[in-house]
Amino acid sequence: MTMFSKKQKIQNYFANKYTLKERLNKLTRDEYRSALRVLPQALKISQRTFYRYMNTKIVESYSIPSDDLARLARYFNCNVELQHSSNYYKRENRC
Repeated sequence: MTMFSKKQKIQNYFANKYTLKERLNKLTRDEYRSALRVLPQALKISQRTFYRYMNTKIVESYSIPSDDLARLARYFNCNVELQHSSNYYKRENRC
């Protein structure tokens, strides 16, 4: 049986800080798999760092560097501002 810390349980209630996970989930299965392989290489980061980008919660102080946010926005064809969850849910014109 896996035991979660109190901090881990609390963080599960918060939304992700960035929309990266939602945008990846909109892709087809083949595109999704390709993106998980290609994006970390394009950003010159490890797979683990990329997963951290995907799962960072709003309450965490960790943030994606602006250069990487710009590259991700280019890949998903949207504004850098729309990568942040608080802006993503406020706008009607989602990309």
